[in-house]
Amino acid sequence: MTTQRILNTRVFSTLQWTVGRQTVARNNIRAIHNICRQSALSSRPVVKNSNIKFNIVPLINNQAQGIRSYTTNNENVDFEIVQRIVKENDTDYTLLDVREPSEVMQGFIPSAINIPLSKLLPAWTMSSEEFEEEFGFERPKEEDKIIVYCQAGIRSNNAANFLREIGYKNVLNYPGSYADYVDKSSQA
Repeated sequence: MTTQRILNTRVFSTLQWTVGRQTVARNNIRAIHNICRQSALSSRPVVKNSNIKFNIVPLINNQAQGIRSYTTNNENVDFEIVQRIVKENDTDYTLLDVREPSEVMQGFIPSAINIPLSKLLPAWTMSSEEFEEEFGFERPKEEDKIIVYCQAGIRSNNAANFLREIGYKNVLNYPGSYADYVDKSSQA
């Protein structure tokens, strides 16, 4: 495993671990921002990933002094494409919901499978048998076409980046995610 991949895995694990732990989350997010800040200030990057661009936001008295912006080069799909896949029951695509089970209980896009973002890394370290026992379906194959969504598009973007990093090539992000799907479905 390359140094970059180890660092990305550690950052991803830290972000997963902070879900639901607000006091710990603040400290971990600060640590990640400090690493990024060091990278921005030095002539040699500490963290280098050409797919991710971000702005560093200074914190003064624990208050952000600007807007953090995170962007990636993920390919996106919109409501019309997802709606067509659902209506036509298109099995060429796998809809992957990365929300937590409590969120999924409030509703989901038909035919979607659920692997919470907090379990995404452990899920891909399990054997195929363990994966199927844990989630009730086969793990998607690297050549499968996967559309990732969450509630508002942030977690799905992170999940799409993770899947690409571990070798999946046909990963699309639905940035509007479930909120957009519900809103536009009710208008249709």
